[in-house]
Amino acid sequence: MTMSGDQNPDGAHAKDLHSWEELASELTAIRNEYPRALILYRGQPDSNWSLETTLDRFMREELSSSKPVKPVGLKEYLRYCLKCSPHIESVTGRSWELPEKVPSVTTLKKRLNSSEIPWLEYLAYLRHHGFPSPLLDWTRSPYIAAFFAFAKVSLECKRVAVFCYIEYPRGSKTWDLDLQEPRIVCTSPYYCTHQRHFLQKSTYTCAVLWNSLAKRLEFAGYGEIIAGNSPDQDRVIKLTIPANERTSALESLHWDHNVTEFNLFGTEESLLASLAWDERRALLQMPSKQPSSPPDEGPSHPHGHI
Repeated sequence: MTMSGDQNPDGAHAKDLHSWEELASELTAIRNEYPRALILYRGQPDSNWSLETTLDRFMREELSSSKPVKPVGLKEYLRYCLKCSPHIESVTGRSWELPEKVPSVTTLKKRLNSSEIPWLEYLAYLRHHGFPSPLLDWTRSPYIAAFFAFAKVSLECKRVAVFCYIEYPRGSKTWDLDLQEPRIVCTSPYYCTHQRHFLQKSTYTCAVLWNSLAKRLEFAGYGEIIAGNSPDQDRVIKLTIPANERTSALESLHWDHNVTEFNLFGTEESLLASLAWDERRALLQMPSKQPSSPPDEGPSHPHGHI
């Protein structure tokens, strides 16, 4: 294993592992370093990708032009989600206890100062169903994170990444939105939302800051927060693994840790994908069909066939 001398562009401290087998010992070392801290994990199928929300990608890919993408305001985003709720409730039959209007900036700041993300159940539902979201999803299981890192690796990818996030490395952290310090808000995992949230042992973070000039709360980037913080808070370690370890990793996850697509998604499609992986070994071990030899016709007759 090697450790890079500098931080990555995403602000994380990077460690490059040589094989899948090294991951378990490295995870143990991290847990031993932070024995009382809650550690969250996130897998990404390309180690070159930064920590980025689906809202970040949506703004960059769908709405960007030659000009830099402007930060999205929290209150404006909540107003957008509130506007969509009647359509979602009418089609799905689901309902959420949402207010008629978005809370004031003062109320939002108080809730964020208490590590509380407004409308979390509704926002988590939107995130799980593909709506552009400021929530970055993590899992409490490093092996679930590893599954997401290896499951959809492209042929061009050289290394995958498993991020380890420790919000409170020493038991507490300090910050103040009024001082325009960007902050990572980490949610509790215990609330009613989509079943995949529990199957995947999910929890979420949201990066925010107070823009005193615009007098509004905005979503922030993770790289700046992670790189600028002290080792005593918001510690992120990035473990990268060669992408060609995919088969070894998925075999181990499937058979040794019972981390399968069906156990994480619970759908018919994921059931069939998991069954296909169950039979993968048998299919790969099937002897190849040899071409049959021509029948033995005996010695040829000097005058041709009899």
